[in-house]
Amino acid sequence: MTLVSVEALAALQILIKQDAQALHETSKPSLQRHIEKLTNSAHGSFAKIALL
Repeated sequence: MTLVSVEALAALQILIKQDAQALHETSKPSLQRHIEKLTNSAHGSFAKIALL
């Protein structure tokens, strides 16, 4: 698992907000993918920090 930068998490948050604002049937899968990426990245980062 790779640690991600704060900038990468912030950029992903912006994408999620944009998807949520324009939410319609075609954007739901994209929003779900971004949420999964954010969740996985945050969990990985927190797990690495916990091991330090």
